Amino acid sequence: MKRNPQQTLAIEQDFWWGIIAGVASLAVMGIIPAWVGADATSMATTTSTTTASETVTFAIRTEAGVVVAEERAFEESPATSTILITPTGGETGIAVDARSVLAHLVALDTHSSTFAITDLTYFESFGSFFLNCIDTPEHLCGSWQYTVNGEYPQIGADNYLLHAGDSVYFFFGSPRMVTLSATTTAVDTPFIATLQEYDPDAGEYRPKGGFTLGVVQDDPENPFTPKEVMTAPVQSNGEAAFTIATSGVYKIGVKEDFYFPTTLFTVATTVSAISNTKSGGGGGLLTSNKTREGFDAAAALQFLAHMQEDDGSFGPDVFTDWAGIALSSGSTEKTARDAVRTYLKNDKATFSNLTDYERRAMVIMALGINPYNGMQTDLIAKIISYFDGIQMGEVSLVNDDIFALIPLTRAGFDEDDQIIKKTIAFVLKEQKGNGSWEGSVDLTAAAIQALVPYKNVSGVEKALIDATEYLRSAQKADGGFGDSFATSWVLQAIRALGDNATDWKKNGITPVEYLATQQETDGGVGAQDDPKETRIWATAYAIPGVLGKTWNQIMTSFKTPASFTKAVSEGQEKQGGSSSTKKRAITDKKATTTPGSTVTITKKKVSKKKITAKKVAAITARTVATSTHALNASTTVKKVASAPVKQSLPVVSVATTSATTTESTTTSNEQVAAAAQAAHSFRNTSRTLAGVFALLLLGFAGLAFMHRKNSVA
Repeated sequence: MKRNPQQTLAIEQDFWWGIIAGVASLAVMGIIPAWVGADATSMATTTSTTTASETVTFAIRTEAGVVVAEERAFEESPATSTILITPTGGETGIAVDARSVLAHLVALDTHSSTFAITDLTYFESFGSFFLNCIDTPEHLCGSWQYTVNGEYPQIGADNYLLHAGDSVYFFFGSPRMVTLSATTTAVDTPFIATLQEYDPDAGEYRPKGGFTLGVVQDDPENPFTPKEVMTAPVQSNGEAAFTIATSGVYKIGVKEDFYFPTTLFTVATTVSAISNTKSGGGGGLLTSNKTREGFDAAAALQFLAHMQEDDGSFGPDVFTDWAGIALSSGSTEKTARDAVRTYLKNDKATFSNLTDYERRAMVIMALGINPYNGMQTDLIAKIISYFDGIQMGEVSLVNDDIFALIPLTRAGFDEDDQIIKKTIAFVLKEQKGNGSWEGSVDLTAAAIQALVPYKNVSGVEKALIDATEYLRSAQKADGGFGDSFATSWVLQAIRALGDNATDWKKNGITPVEYLATQQETDGGVGAQDDPKETRIWATAYAIPGVLGKTWNQIMTSFKTPASFTKAVSEGQEKQGGSSSTKKRAITDKKATTTPGSTVTITKKKVSKKKITAKKVAAITARTVATSTHALNASTTVKKVASAPVKQSLPVVSVATTSATTTESTTTSNEQVAAAAQAAHSFRNTSRTLAGVFALLLLGFAGLAFMHRKNSVA
């Protein structure tokens, strides 16, 4: 049929109205895709009807300040939108909601050069991830927390779903801690405990009310559930008052946090804590005639002898070992030294931690016992079995590497051995910019003793210079280094460096003179109403320090037996213990796409280690803790410093299972971005073509309708 101009115009108008109607229909059905960014996070598709940009804010903070602060594009993706996150060292990705905190953190990691997730484990039993380590580039493990809009979520970061406008903080440290008006108090004497919560925006701890503080004691039969002694509500100013009627060593923490972490303190009577009357080869108690200007080492040795048990020990392993080293450094109290030697020689030395074997090897060698064949356990074989080709023992610790060098150096190993080369390199890598290791005076002093024999190794001399400067800056006005424990190890480091205590004066006071102020008239170090174990420990530390003897000087050297193979030290075979393969460097990541809205992010392998039942139980109970002084002996009691140790809960949920991780491949960040961009472009191009095709159909449908109407007319 021939149409007039008016009919033609009407048909054209109806065609475009059909197009508009089609657009409206598609928008209602959610077919038109909203624009998503080309990074890993935004690869998840959405059903939003608007292209307006919304954001979430991410920040990572450490003690050094804010490391990362980034505003990220965010859209409310559908519940079916996920990303696959592969655990560190794993091969199979785990689906995680793309809106979750962890998904955004991992995506941020793929293109950031300022931080890297280096230990992310998945626990199948709990169906959740455990975020352990992030390099910033400092290697920080075990204490990562997160907040959303200033609040601490009660679920893991892999399950917390974000909304536009949210602000997320990841920070390293404890979310809450308890400080005390005094770390030692008397029986029936009130004291104040203050609860503080970390404010990541301000970067500081502030008083926090609304919780319950509890005083607890360890339960030997259930190490992960302490005995609750008493509780008290926290007032709005963060304070809670306690009065304890029985002397002893206690811990205080937040009940709602399952008492992790806790702060140690002592409740003492007015009676001397030294009530042991056994001679133990050392005779009765003495009254020293020393002055406050000098430390009486002979009196300190006699004090240790008096504290010795009938079987030659000093109670738990940690006290026995350190007392044995102290007795070996002095020329008196031979009877006590022989008694502890006999006790240790007959001990089976079966431990679960590398640091226990290291400490035991040190005392055995100090007592002149061959660590290879002088006992039922080959201690050197045990130690090197923890070498993974890069470092010793736990990947998140450096103290086990430092203390491995000390016995190995005296057991026939030298700088030509691969295990020594690698361990030294690892220790040097872990040194902080201020010259310390872990910001610790104690550990820095220990590292100096471990590294001095290797001055000729590249980088060691500079590390020693930096460490020395750090220790000098840490010396207090009273000549000490915070407490007797740290001061004693610094004295040994001073000697290892070739200096004398008189070269280290602060306000005219030497570290030895400081220790003299800590020695009581019975010869022991520490207040007489302190727990006996604490005084044994403090005194055992002080004796080698004031005598100017390093651990290397106290220990006897032993040759490697002909039957012993150093191939173990090169990671080629093992002789007992466990071995693992780990890497601590900031890693590259690999991203691959799968059909639809799922993206797989695979992180380069960082560790290949079995998680023991004991370790999992510790994590599950939220009692992960390390002690430099105890060398991981969790049953010990140390006189507490004024500031509590920063320990905290894992960022995400944990589980009770063991897992072994394996190697996966990596690509560069540029490949990640390219893969993401390609996947994004392909997806949106396909959807756009489909949308255009649908629009054309609807338009022609409108045209056909008008054609039919005109024909009928």
